[in-house]
Amino acid sequence: MPRQIDHDARRRQILRDSLGLFAQHGYAGLSMRALAGGLGVSTGTLYHYFDGKEAIFAATVRHLADDVIGDAVAGIAPQADRASRLEALGRTLLARADELQQALSIAQEAARGGDPDQLALTREVFAAFTGAIQRELGLPDPAAARVLLSFLLGLLTHRHLDPEGVDLRLHIDVMVQLGGAWQG
Repeated sequence: MPRQIDHDARRRQILRDSLGLFAQHGYAGLSMRALAGGLGVSTGTLYHYFDGKEAIFAATVRHLADDVIGDAVAGIAPQADRASRLEALGRTLLARADELQQALSIAQEAARGGDPDQLALTREVFAAFTGAIQRELGLPDPAAARVLLSFLLGLLTHRHLDPEGVDLRLHIDVMVQLGGAWQG
């Protein structure tokens, strides 16, 4: 009897595992053959689920954004105050820092390469994060959510450039203290 395959689970696994390969090799440096080899699948398997490398890359970044936002939101009680909501966001950042740092490296490569499709995807993901931050923290002004996202992106960049010099827990604690004082 043929083996049953959960195609949705297989697709999600490809997306989770692709992030590290894109981060390690860069978008431009990763062919479909190398991606398939790194994932331990055939190129035919990849083409079964995706139209090509661009589609895998876009789906990988969107999947990460949705997954991280979902993790952060899942830990927030509806009646929680802003500081508690920031703390939940901080816990997610701490738990997912390596993945987020990889995604940021890929986004930075896209910005350097100037590919309009990759830049549009990066803007789309940033907008999704900004919207989720604004919504979940109850911030009336989207500019405050963009400031918070900038803080988080800067933190990840700093950590990437100076891993020993960044104490994520300390930074998150400061973020919670400052964010809890925001009015509005």
